[in-house]
Amino acid sequence: MEIWKDIGDYEGLYQVSNMGRVKSLARTIIKRRKLLGDYTAPVAERILKPSPNNKGYPVVNLSKNGKVIMRTVHTLVAEAFIGPPPPGEEVRHGDGVRSNPALYNLCYGTRKQNVEDAIAHGTFGGVNTGNAQLNAEQVREIRSQRSTHAQILADFYGVKVDRIRAVWARRTYASVI
Repeated sequence: MEIWKDIGDYEGLYQVSNMGRVKSLARTIIKRRKLLGDYTAPVAERILKPSPNNKGYPVVNLSKNGKVIMRTVHTLVAEAFIGPPPPGEEVRHGDGVRSNPALYNLCYGTRKQNVEDAIAHGTFGGVNTGNAQLNAEQVREIRSQRSTHAQILADFYGVKVDRIRAVWARRTYASVI
């Protein structure tokens, strides 16, 4: 059964569910137009469609008093249903799937525990994440071609030069042997 709770600091504006969905609540807003002047407009309740951030986590934009902030859905779920994180802890995904922000899949833990989870799930280093630009075979090929100019490899694999250099230095895809 889906349970909805207000999002902290956005009570009456947005809610998050234990299933990892976020909705904007029905309300009346003030619109400001230079030529037309200020007027009120109704906004219907709707489920927000999250998009992945650069790390593959679903994010939504929340707006209040003309300010928009981007928040990860898993953080909103954890804060609403578990509470604020203990000092030095962060949200962990039980199944290792970043795109699964459902409550049953979340808990708090240390950064070390989160990294250990990622290693156990095979997602540490980026190859098995939803936003990976390269697969393990491509990473091995790039590492074996250190004598090739980075720009040539970047063009061939469709990535930026910085990505090639990061692969060579093992700053990314560290789990690929």
